[in-house]
Amino acid sequence: MNLIGTKVCHIKWGVGTVVNIDGEYMYIEFSIGTKRMAYPGAFEQFITAEDSDVQAAMMKAIQEIKDAEAKRKLEEEAMKQAKASEEAERLAAHGKSGTPKKKKSLDEMFASDYHADKLARHTWEQYIPVFVANGFYRNKTEFTREHIQYDPRCKNYPRIMGYFNTGKLLYLRDQILIDMDFSRKTVPHHEDIYCAYDVSKYKDTIKRRWDPYKDEPIQQASGLCYVLRRIVNEHDSRQMELMKLAEDHPRMIIFYNYDYELEILR
Repeated sequence: MNLIGTKVCHIKWGVGTVVNIDGEYMYIEFSIGTKRMAYPGAFEQFITAEDSDVQAAMMKAIQEIKDAEAKRKLEEEAMKQAKASEEAERLAAHGKSGTPKKKKSLDEMFASDYHADKLARHTWEQYIPVFVANGFYRNKTEFTREHIQYDPRCKNYPRIMGYFNTGKLLYLRDQILIDMDFSRKTVPHHEDIYCAYDVSKYKDTIKRRWDPYKDEPIQQASGLCYVLRRIVNEHDSRQMELMKLAEDHPRMIIFYNYDYELEILR
């Protein structure tokens, strides 16, 4: 459907005219200027066509897009569930059914080869507060005297070379730690959305090292990174993509770092 010249009414900017449509965006001329909006998604919440037939056609197109997206999500969920079932069957075949581990005896705990592959990765200093709180040691000094070997070459800044009596440490650790069977019910879904930005302004800032927001030279590298980030974040395409996401997800959590980003969200 050719919408060029179609009159629409925006909830904030009033009456406007569609002047161009470019892929997923349409350009509407209002009294305050030309605005770019999502096509056809904007017809659902932000604008309404004066012609009822046009509005009905747009709502039908939006519903078809939603139905296709819902079908895609159902197919993805079915694939994820199938993969989860295959993973559960694989773990069961290898004997990893989540059954509780059998505790080792004291003699096994003190054996020299017990968890030998993990000893090098342990930072036993992190356990000192917990060991002291449970009464295994009176204080950090006692723990240090019994278990820590310092590098004699580093006197001003002590560096740990290794640990003594790690079998005892493993035994004490297993007295306070609890094995918890954890099964994540949620499935992470990551999606990258690419947006445009003002390339000429970006390159000019890098070349001239000039802050267009404060109208002064950029003194430090951190200031340059801040300005470049703001140039990218303030582009209209990011706002449009966010509006499209808000249409699909009425409840969203949006993280921001700077006040100008909050103003954009408002």
